[in-house]
Amino acid sequence: MKQTLAVARSLGRAGLHLVLADRRDPAESRRPPAFSSRWAGATSFLADFDEDPDDFAAGVVDLVLASRPAVVVPASDQSIACLRPWRTEIERHTRLAMGSEAALKIAVDKHATLALASELGIDVPKMAMLDDDDDLAAIMDGIGYPAVIKPSWSWSRGFAGRRLVPTAVLNIAEASVAVSLLRRAGAPVLVQELLIGEREGLSLFRANNRVLAEFAHVSVRTTPMLGGACAVRESIPMPPDLRKAAVALITAMDLDGYSQIEFRRDLNGRPVLMEVNPRLSGSIELAWRSGIDFPLMIWRWASGGHVQQSSGYRSGVRLRWLTGDGRWLLETLRAPGRPDSTPAGSAIAAFARDFLRGTGYDFVDAEDPLPALAEANRVLRKVARKMVKRPNKHESGHNVGALWYQEK
Repeated sequence: MKQTLAVARSLGRAGLHLVLADRRDPAESRRPPAFSSRWAGATSFLADFDEDPDDFAAGVVDLVLASRPAVVVPASDQSIACLRPWRTEIERHTRLAMGSEAALKIAVDKHATLALASELGIDVPKMAMLDDDDDLAAIMDGIGYPAVIKPSWSWSRGFAGRRLVPTAVLNIAEASVAVSLLRRAGAPVLVQELLIGEREGLSLFRANNRVLAEFAHVSVRTTPMLGGACAVRESIPMPPDLRKAAVALITAMDLDGYSQIEFRRDLNGRPVLMEVNPRLSGSIELAWRSGIDFPLMIWRWASGGHVQQSSGYRSGVRLRWLTGDGRWLLETLRAPGRPDSTPAGSAIAAFARDFLRGTGYDFVDAEDPLPALAEANRVLRKVARKMVKRPNKHESGHNVGALWYQEK
């Protein structure tokens, strides 16, 4: 993952020795780009958590016993979900850079997070849990269209390794399809109103009841278009209204370590809470380039060291994940008129303009060039495979069933 590489570069520059591990993905025969970093140190493949989360976690324990690291840093929702039941075993031998179980129980559950936020007076979307599918029509009438169907958890051990993302629906037929797919994956279903204003994220680092670092960015383009990974993001000055809400929320959760709190503004500019991600996020490299070294803070906190208060960051720093931005452009062109889509001409112009402005790129680092080459090779091979793949006539148009997404 992009954030794994960002952490490897940060900690490697700090002089730490790293062991990188990834699940063995049957769809990818090559090593992940982060393994090519000059700071990667030892690298290891673990069992595929899509097949057996406990085999993955047992592999982490074996790796800990073999390499004796000072800290284990999980990089994703999937790895956190796999390791939580094994936490006691892992912490017999090393430290685990995760928030407390009580805090994680709320933070990974969107419905629980939004319920807590509402109690604190933080604006949340109009929403309802769908406990009985027979109530779908009535709930959709109450929420209104367009609406969002999403899982209450992005990833769970019960989802067989699938990462589930939100989808926008325009009518009851689309809502029924979206709900059916989530039920098939065993996911609890949350229905929300659709907000299409700016998507802003706050990254906070908290320890010893204090927020020691804070960073804000705006998501310019995401893939998937609705609630996906940032393809283009830019650091912005800290919005006071968002900061107040975010700090109150993670304080109420007692969530230590790094977290990202996501908001979406409505048409009146009012910030509305979307979710809390108690894990490394794709914006962690943007924060590093802007002046905040979250990975080093995470390591110092988890290893029991002293963490200094951050002195601030630069706004206006822009970072682009070119593969994701290309994916965003294709999604936009294939889904005209859908919520969160951009007219074709405007989308093409926006995509092209970023080549002309001072934009940084994920994976690209003059001191560490091999990961960018590995990523380019991986993407080109993937494109080549798709070009020779026989087209599926059912893949044209908007696919409301595209709820299963694993960021590569």
